[in-house]
Amino acid sequence: MTKPSWKVKPVAEKGARDLRQRAEEYLEALRKRGCRRTEQRRLIIETLLESEGEHLNARELMERVQSKDPTIGFATVYRTLIVLGETGLVHSFDQGEGFARFDIPDQAMHFHILCRSCGKMEHLADETAKEKIIEGWVKEAGYEMVPQTFQVFGLCSDCRDKVETAPDVSPEVTCCGRRRRGWTR
Repeated sequence: MTKPSWKVKPVAEKGARDLRQRAEEYLEALRKRGCRRTEQRRLIIETLLESEGEHLNARELMERVQSKDPTIGFATVYRTLIVLGETGLVHSFDQGEGFARFDIPDQAMHFHILCRSCGKMEHLADETAKEKIIEGWVKEAGYEMVPQTFQVFGLCSDCRDKVETAPDVSPEVTCCGRRRRGWTR
């Protein structure tokens, strides 16, 4: 078994390039890692590229793929996503929904900010500068960074406004009525 190359730069570029050509680049990257090139994988990759920026989960992707070819099953879609993720061509992330969502990265590290309350997600600006900071931390610890999506959780301005206008509740008590341990003002 060959060691995966984590320094792979995503081959997809946004712009005028033909969808089929971009899918071909993904298939070629998989072939170089010992994976078979199949028409099912081609269709899955093309569908994923068509929905770029939508952050689909595996079930949503499968439904779109099956609208083109109903013989492709969930296991095939999921295995393809896993292989694409292992090679850094697709990043997976969790919005706290209990399942992964998938993203086509522009670079080796991708940054999202997620609202803990409503689930709204945005891409953080200046990803290259943020990646260099995190890569420095990782190297300082003696590790090598792998392609991934970095998630930061917070509260969006809408949810913060709702919290600020909510009735005054004692911060010493949790939502289910229990006292917080070690609470000090």
